[in-house]
Amino acid sequence: MLIRRRFIAVAVAAAFTSGTWLVANQTPAQRELRQRHVYVNAVGPNDAPIKDLKVEDLLVREDDRAREVLQVVPAPPAGLIAIVVDDSAAASDAIHELRLGLLDFSRYLLALPAPPQVGLTTFGERPTAPSILAQGTALIASGAGFGQGLRCAGGALKRMYVKIASGGSITAPSGLDLPISLRSAALGDVISPGTKRFYFVYYRDPFVLGGCPINLGFNSTDTVQVVWRP
Repeated sequence: MLIRRRFIAVAVAAAFTSGTWLVANQTPAQRELRQRHVYVNAVGPNDAPIKDLKVEDLLVREDDRAREVLQVVPAPPAGLIAIVVDDSAAASDAIHELRLGLLDFSRYLLALPAPPQVGLTTFGERPTAPSILAQGTALIASGAGFGQGLRCAGGALKRMYVKIASGGSITAPSGLDLPISLRSAALGDVISPGTKRFYFVYYRDPFVLGGCPINLGFNSTDTVQVVWRP
């Protein structure tokens, strides 16, 4: 799992509405879901950062409409945090301690004023395999046959990101991709705080293993569970 932190000078929380929806017609939960964070650079003479920006100093527009700015806060410091955990048989004696350590570390990250985004990274794919990161709403505990592997994510499946592997690895989201929660909402699955989603990547693998039908020219990774917090 890859956790990416945005680190620009100022974070602005703006409330957006769309179409004919009015904020007054929405429930508090719906208004909360419409909040967005916008990252901006604010510099003065000699490119010195401006540290005392106020709400009234900023104007945010969407579709040429001014949007309400709710709050201005400093963005988190620069950083890129990648967590790679060995869950093979070699680490079996330490799995309990690893879980406790990851839980404490995750709580620390989530307690930051602007929690980092979540990203997913794969290893061991075919060097340049076309790959799709998928999201499910339910766990298939026993797994379901999927290509040359098993798929443990079920429910409402969404194709989140399409990538081409480099050196047998992809990371998503990356570049200009929407964060996972926003991409999921755009596909019709709004992730509520406290709910779970399940993620896996399936990728082109033309080297069919013995016993698999010749038309099963793709494989899939293990499934990762993410519990989304506010």
